[in-house]
Amino acid sequence: MADSTNTLELIRAQVPVVQEQIKNASETIAGNAKKAEEAAAEAKRLYEQSAIDQAAITRQVQTDKMRIEQANRKAAETAGITDKGNRVLDLIGQFQTVGKEAITTLQTVRKKEELNFFSDPLQYIKNQFTIDDDKKKLEGAVTEMELVNKTLVQTTGQLGEAFKTNNAVTNSVTQATIEQSSRVAATEAQIRAQQAAIEGLRHNNEAVIAAKSGSQEGLAVLYNQRNAEMSEQQHKFALENFAAMQEQRSFERQMRQDAVEAKQVGKLVDDITLSKINTGRQVLGLPEWNALEAKAQLEIYKKGNSPILQEYYTIGEKRQVTGVSIYGNSPANALSTLDSLPANLPDTILETGKFLAKLRADATSVGAFKLIDPKDKKKQEEYVNNYIQEQMVFAGRSIVPGSGNPLDVGDLSTYIGTSKNPGITQLQSLRFVREVLSPAIAAGTPLDNPATVLSLGLAAASKGLLTTSEVAAGIASTYQRANLVNQTARNLLGFGIVLPANGMSYNAKVGNWGDTMDMTSYTQVGTYINRELAAKQDNPFGPRANEIRQAEKLLKQGM
Repeated sequence: MADSTNTLELIRAQVPVVQEQIKNASETIAGNAKKAEEAAAEAKRLYEQSAIDQAAITRQVQTDKMRIEQANRKAAETAGITDKGNRVLDLIGQFQTVGKEAITTLQTVRKKEELNFFSDPLQYIKNQFTIDDDKKKLEGAVTEMELVNKTLVQTTGQLGEAFKTNNAVTNSVTQATIEQSSRVAATEAQIRAQQAAIEGLRHNNEAVIAAKSGSQEGLAVLYNQRNAEMSEQQHKFALENFAAMQEQRSFERQMRQDAVEAKQVGKLVDDITLSKINTGRQVLGLPEWNALEAKAQLEIYKKGNSPILQEYYTIGEKRQVTGVSIYGNSPANALSTLDSLPANLPDTILETGKFLAKLRADATSVGAFKLIDPKDKKKQEEYVNNYIQEQMVFAGRSIVPGSGNPLDVGDLSTYIGTSKNPGITQLQSLRFVREVLSPAIAAGTPLDNPATVLSLGLAAASKGLLTTSEVAAGIASTYQRANLVNQTARNLLGFGIVLPANGMSYNAKVGNWGDTMDMTSYTQVGTYINRELAAKQDNPFGPRANEIRQAEKLLKQGM
């Protein structure tokens, strides 16, 4: 009994203790639950702030990229590149169209210039009324090509610079984004601290009393609920971020496409530029550059650091547009160009250049030139050009065989050729050449003097081998062709030399007293032949008759 009583008392004594322990445990668990709730609330706030900051940063970046895209599109629209049309491609098409027109017009001009009066008199006269209009049309086409090309280069260059500037000027980093990025970086550490506090409270509850599992379960539910909320929020944020990434990729693809198109246009312009430079080198007798050389030289040209490349370009452009190898717009300019550039020109052109260089030296040595202000380079150049032009006109008035006159056609055998080495087909088809000049060439008779050719023609007419009309037409046609070939070979037009009547006359000295005759004129040659034949008949033993008899002997040797 006593033992039972003691036991009961012990039990009774322990009841308040147990009750107090239960009370303390409940209060502890309740306190921990409150702290855990506060920690969870703080973690939630941090997650929400982080999401807001991330969204703001992403929005700022996307806004700037959208601004760049809009700026680039505006620049392209300003340059004429829209969904409805592309001004750059239009300019390229215009350049090609005008170029074809220029080539067609040039071919027309050259065809009309090459036609002589005796070949087709009626068409020749018609051509004289229309050729000036054709030349004006050609000049207009060339000017338009230059303007279109200049506009194309400027447009593509300005568009590229606009793209570069728009990409360089961004505003993704602001004071607000700096603060937001700092919060995002600090949030992770703060969330980990709150999660550690919550974890410590959970272990404390377990150590206090297992009887409070309900509260723990409640806390666990809270945790699960919070985790679900956080998972949903993170999922939404991930979707938003994915959409932003897709938009960014689309923008980048468009930028790459724009860059490819700009690069293609730039390559086309580079190809056109290089074509003109290489054409200029060909005009000067120089080989084209290989791919590596061309790429290096093109970069130098773009920087504008090479006057030589600019000269190549100018010469090549003139050649492509006009079909003529032009070294300069005037004799002085052409000579200056050839003095400054490497060249490998034919001997005939080199001889012409030396002749003109001597005239330039003569011009600068006269007193009138020395009176010009040395600083006035333009006036000095005008004086030299006028002097050379005057001397060339004078040279065309009386061509003395073997005098070094560049207008001297030299020996006709050079153009006619021989049976083994035929020359110009048009000359060989002439009866006068077949019956008179070719036999003389075979016999070794020099044909470098027009007087000899006239004598042979007189002999053929005197013997009845040919009529006087056939002789006159044969001589005129022969010198027309030889004169054209000689002037073309010397490329006088390329030196800026323009002769009267386009140099169609060949005024050769044929008499002992300085008499000259246009050997390309059917009328003048025919008059001469008839006059000399009449003189022979009037005085069979006179000097003219003796000359004809000597020519008849030469003619007989050739036959």
